[in-house]
Parts: sequence; C-alpha cells; structure tokens
Amino acid sequence: IYIKYKLYIIILLTVLFSWLQVVGCDGKLYSSKTIDKCGVCGGNGGSCYRVSGSYRKGITQLGYVFITNIPVGATDIQIIERRKTENILALSDEAGHFFFNGNSVIDNPQNFHVAGTVFKYRRPANLFSDGFEYIMAQGPTHQALNVMVVPRAPELRAAPSMVSTPEQPQISNLMSKTSKDPSPAEQKVTV
Repeated sequence: IYIKYKLYIIILLTVLFSWLQVVGCDGKLYSSKTIDKCGVCGGNGGSCYRVSGSYRKGITQLGYVFITNIPVGATDIQIIERRKTENILALSDEAGHFFFNGNSVIDNPQNFHVAGTVFKYRRPANLFSDGFEYIMAQGPTHQALNVMVVPRAPELRAAPSMVSTPEQPQISNLMSKTSKDPSPAEQKVTV
C-alpha cells in the first residue's frame, strides 16, 4: 500500500504540472516576452532613462522651495535626504495643490495615494532619531508632480500625532518613460 501511495502522488504531481503552461507578459500562451526595466512588455529597456541629481542650494527664503519635477510616467521614484536637516519635504501637483506637507501643515509619515500610485513618505521623529526623510513610489505616475522643501519654522503646524517608526529606504533609481535619450551620468535624486 505504501508503494502505491507514493506512486499515486508522483502521478498526481505530473498531471498537475502538465496543466501549468508558460504565459508571457503579453498574455499569450508559450510567449517568452517579459517586462523590461522600463515596465514595457517585450521591451529592450530603451524607452526610459534615469533622471537624477542633488539639490545643494542653501535655503534662504521662507516658504516652499521647488526642488524638482517628477514627470508623467515616472517609475521607481526615490527622493532621499542625504544628511539630517529640520527641513520638510512636500509633494504638490504643478498647479500648487499639495498632497502632503502643504499649506503650513506637516503630515504624519504614511502612504499617500497620488497620481495613480502610492507614495511612501517617511521621516524620523526628530533630528536625533535614526534614519532620513524620504519619499518613494513605484509608479508610474499619471500626472506631473513637484517636489518641494520647506524650512521647518515655528509657524508650521503638525498634523494630529500618530506613532510611526520610519523605515530605511533601499536606493535604486528614478525612471521616466518620457524620452529615449539616456542620461550620461547615473546619480540619485536626493535632498
């Protein structure tokens, strides 16, 4: 009886695996197409390019300061503070409507549904806590967005308190499907 039982399991597994067939990202049976680094099914990775840089200007003005624009179609978005500051990152659309940390209100670190994707916003509890402030999203974005920074000032109000432990980001890249012209230097969009 033991031998028949073992043989039955092997036959059953063979039958189950014969029903599983390869399907590519195009939804076709036996297709070998896969999604490339730009998110294109069957692509060669040439339809996107890395957008990166560092914002190094001192903030001398009061209010929100423009850092960079995130274009429509951007993926793998990472804006990461390089050194601890009391400045706060904010995200708005091109018309100036804020999704978080806008209108002199500091939001708690959390996930925000913006422009067709989820933006993960994290910051340390204070200047002496571990970790850096960052904004991340997988994308793609369905609208252009502006990354802003505002110096932390006494007139800024904190949103209602919520205990949250910031997570450390994993650095990769910022991609955009808006051009086929590759960037010559590979850097990071950091703040």
